Amino acid sequence: MLKRALYRSVRMANEWFRSPDWSHEGRDEFERRLSRARPDGRAQYLYLKALALRKHGGEEQRRGARELNERVVNDPGAYKFEVYYALLELAQMAEEDGSREEAVGHLRRAVASQPERFEETELMLAEILVASDDPECWREAAALVERAGSPAHSPGYRCAVVRARLAARAGDDLAAAANARTAIAEAVGDADFTSHSGIELSQSDSATLEELQELAEHMTTDEFLAWQEDQWRALPRYQDEAPILEDLWRAGVRWPGLGSGGEFDPLVVPVLLSHLEKGGYPDDVMEWLARSLAVKAAAPHWTVLANLYAKARGPGEKDGLAIALSEAARPEHFDALVRLLRTKKHGKSRIFFVRTVKRLSRKHGKQVLAEFVDDPVLGPEIRAALKLK
Repeated sequence: MLKRALYRSVRMANEWFRSPDWSHEGRDEFERRLSRARPDGRAQYLYLKALALRKHGGEEQRRGARELNERVVNDPGAYKFEVYYALLELAQMAEEDGSREEAVGHLRRAVASQPERFEETELMLAEILVASDDPECWREAAALVERAGSPAHSPGYRCAVVRARLAARAGDDLAAAANARTAIAEAVGDADFTSHSGIELSQSDSATLEELQELAEHMTTDEFLAWQEDQWRALPRYQDEAPILEDLWRAGVRWPGLGSGGEFDPLVVPVLLSHLEKGGYPDDVMEWLARSLAVKAAAPHWTVLANLYAKARGPGEKDGLAIALSEAARPEHFDALVRLLRTKKHGKSRIFFVRTVKRLSRKHGKQVLAEFVDDPVLGPEIRAALKLK
């Protein structure tokens, strides 16, 4: 009881930077405590306080949040990631206030100062730029989207929406329609959006959906599928994956590549499995094949996947098969999965088994995982799964 009470008192004392209070007294108290913090830790307290103020939603709090984030950005002692996240906060608030130019300025600085490359930030900037009437902004948006990857490998729905809008701006109706259909397919799992009455897109609002449907009408479903194939065949990696894709198409599966959207077709499993068993592809292709089988429909082939996992050569292939085994596992696979978990030669890929072992048998799974709590490889993931400190 004493330990718990002490913990609560310490926690309360540390909440000074999370309070939404921005009255004169609240500011004075915050600044007093901030002045006592280590200089190299003050930027994080400024950011966390700004976050608490913005989430409160009051106008006074929003002004305070903006002020504190600007202090982080202008603090020469702040770490790069602290400046980066403060810029994102400022950009979000500027966009909410209707100040698009200000939001663009903050996002440009965030893209330039990000501690490592985040496609999300570039995409946020592209989404705002494409709404501009300035062709220079469109060109900048196009470059940002291209940095996210090729059309077939881009980050799904949002990237396709930006591409559709850019094509519409340029007057290219077919490209706009193709990318609009790509966005809809990413969201609803079907290239033929006309078969969905009253589509509900978790990633879209009704205005965006209406916009996409209007753009998509310039292309039929068959034309869209042909366009997808053409896009995929034009990619450099197509030569590595061509035999797989040709077999998929012969089987009647119009599924041009990983991450292309669409509802999973069970016909995919035997085709991908045969190529995985055949092997001989680059490691990234083997990983793609394996990850593509991380579906419940692969459960009947679990033993085959386990045998392939045991003799996998490349690290990507190994991880991909571990993910497939975890996703396809049923309760009857529990003992076999535990044996794989206990086989140290399988290395770091065993991390993917941890939560599946717990899912398949909560009682026995926890007992098994407890054996590895102090394991240097599996320990951190197991402690997280078991909610241990």
